[in-house]
Amino acid sequence: MSVYFPEEVILQILYKLPVKKLGQCATVCKSWKFLIKNPSFIITHSNNQTHEPLFLFRLVSNGKERYSLHFDDQSSQTHMAFNSPALKCDAQNRYFRVLGSCKGLICLADDLTVFTNTYVFWNPLIRRFKRLPVPNFTYGDFDAFIGFGFDSVGSDFKLLRFVMFAALEGPGEPQPRVEVFSLKSGVWKDITQIAPKYEIYTKGSQAFVNGFIHFMGYRGDENVILRFHVGDEVFRRIKLPGSLVYGLGAHVYVSGYKQSSIAVFYKNFFGPVEWQVWVMKEYGVVESWTKILTIDESMGLPGPMGFRRNGDLMIECYHGDIRSLEPESRKTKRLRICGENTGYYSFVDSYAESLVLFDRGKK
Repeated sequence: MSVYFPEEVILQILYKLPVKKLGQCATVCKSWKFLIKNPSFIITHSNNQTHEPLFLFRLVSNGKERYSLHFDDQSSQTHMAFNSPALKCDAQNRYFRVLGSCKGLICLADDLTVFTNTYVFWNPLIRRFKRLPVPNFTYGDFDAFIGFGFDSVGSDFKLLRFVMFAALEGPGEPQPRVEVFSLKSGVWKDITQIAPKYEIYTKGSQAFVNGFIHFMGYRGDENVILRFHVGDEVFRRIKLPGSLVYGLGAHVYVSGYKQSSIAVFYKNFFGPVEWQVWVMKEYGVVESWTKILTIDESMGLPGPMGFRRNGDLMIECYHGDIRSLEPESRKTKRLRICGENTGYYSFVDSYAESLVLFDRGKK
């Protein structure tokens, strides 16, 4: 006796399955593959995921890249490990730089040492990647900040490129060139006319929070957090804590904090060498900036990497050992994860499984 299930019922079942199981389901029959590869299904499935939260590590050890996913709970056990995509980067760069992780996609840039204008969207779980077209602004001597985020209303991944050309620098206001790539449209769009007149920190850190890409900017000796709304494509600013507004801004890094706010790491070279960790307890409220931790030489001066969902700080020690630090008690926990403490190679971020790029990209 044959049993018929309406498409609506099948969809509700498929929405609840993990990514690996869906990959198997796509091989059952053409109709199921058609359903699973539909862009609307991919986004709806991503929004309905209720699996345990994960965090992503990219480390370099013995000259090799290592990617791994870990459960973001007390165990911190390894969920899975995987290799980098089959892509070659410039010999001077050696490795791709990891810009960020969002909705199951990892964004890579081939620009660790020299800019090559190569950017890649990569979904490691389904082993697919997409190399982005060459940007519009590629001529001459330049520095660039690259930001990565997701437009939840338009269901679109976007890359922000904020470029400073040496030939345009000089007295007066900075003259940035700014463009945005949309995965949905497949093209770069020039938005220079709305760009704030700030300098940027080359290959600076970013945090995608509440629909905004956050990054550091400066004008003169004044530092500020710039933010770009991925959906509306507008720029805003957030003031830093008073003590961090002026000074050696090249050592101020922005990070996400507890999924809904931001933090900054400030490395002080005047007086005792130390890291200051500030968090914005209430997003958008400048008065809520709070210094929660000072990491000094008494702790070996490890480098802060980012936050876990519970607010514990990920730190990388001099010998490459990764630890989780509870800011209030200052107690640390070894995660049994170790790299080479190369700084710009190491990366950590939250991660959520998804099927994004299942309907496009290369294996």
